[in-house]
Amino acid sequence: MKHHCILAIAVCAGALFLGVGPAVGGAAGNGPALHGRAANSACIDAGAVVGVRYRISETLAPEAASGSHGDATYAFTILRPTPRRLIYDMPATQLTQVYERYGNGRIKLLEYFHAEKIGVEHEPADPLPGRDWPAMFELIDADTVAALNAGDEDTFRCLHVEEREGNDAGADVYVEYLPQLRLPLFLQRRRGEAVKSWRLEQVITDPSAPRRVLETLDSYRLYDFADLGDSEHEEFFRSSRYLTYKLGHRH
Repeated sequence: MKHHCILAIAVCAGALFLGVGPAVGGAAGNGPALHGRAANSACIDAGAVVGVRYRISETLAPEAASGSHGDATYAFTILRPTPRRLIYDMPATQLTQVYERYGNGRIKLLEYFHAEKIGVEHEPADPLPGRDWPAMFELIDADTVAALNAGDEDTFRCLHVEEREGNDAGADVYVEYLPQLRLPLFLQRRRGEAVKSWRLEQVITDPSAPRRVLETLDSYRLYDFADLGDSEHEEFFRSSRYLTYKLGHRH
């Protein structure tokens, strides 16, 4: 393999605070992948995993980086409480997004802004191209992985790892994929000079973690996106800070 994998994965069973406090678990190292018995010394039970945290690194193409920082590194957490509910947490922007999948394939988005303790609920909508449920739930869906060129196979913490690379929708893709989790251990997409990578640094196994997060979000004031024009009494919307959030977050 290309040895992008992390040296250690923290398996956490403690409290998880998204966007409002420090994440639990230790930081991962930056060394090469562990192989064989050493890699299996602390096994991960795939059936117990309810979420993961990634460290995202992003290098923008020069034209896209004009007037902004060309490189960025930030944390990104995914919780998957059910096959039809998905939580994205981005602590750098104090934003959490909850996605719900409906039977007709539509997806509802709820956005929660921690500094203001405000939520915005959007109507269910058809997914955008490249943003269907498998792509969102798995970061890179299994069909896309299967279409890439196969490389080495290995194990990491008793989980099977498949190395794949190739081209997807015009981007050069390299992935070290965990089929038992349907998530990448490492994922990199390169399009010209723009490069974005996801490096797994924490596995979340506490089954109550999603519930605690949702209970916190339920305490926020919730507004319907369609009625925001009638919510000028709320300074968050009146001052356009909501639009600043919308334009500034990424994952």
